[in-house]
Amino acid sequence: MGRLLALFGGVAWLVAMGLIAVAVRSSGWPHLIPPLATVPTLIRELNAVRPSSPADGESWIVTRVTSAHHVLIVIVEADRVGDARAIGKTIVEPMLKRGYDEILVYVWLARGQKEFADRRVQWTRAGGYKELVISD
Repeated sequence: MGRLLALFGGVAWLVAMGLIAVAVRSSGWPHLIPPLATVPTLIRELNAVRPSSPADGESWIVTRVTSAHHVLIVIVEADRVGDARAIGKTIVEPMLKRGYDEILVYVWLARGQKEFADRRVQWTRAGGYKELVISD
């Protein structure tokens, strides 16, 4: 009886060690996250307000949108960051009916590899539009 108990205990110990080894090993593997099947509705809406045939060097695209606590944050990549105020107005106007208290549009130079945006356009009900040059 003692040998049988030792045998079952040994097998249980090996199974437990094997499960722990598998768990440790699989936790180190990168988990593949599938890309979004669809583009979020708000990004589609904001990209729809872009000019249908922009002049050379005037194209831009909304890449990310975040909203919380009546604030909308929009990330834009543009060919010319000098057009940030015009881009901001184009984005803000259709969003006014949604009741945001503040809308921030961060404009990054397309094909740029910077840590921070180049310009920020802020819209508030009280202050209107304000542009901040972060880098040139």
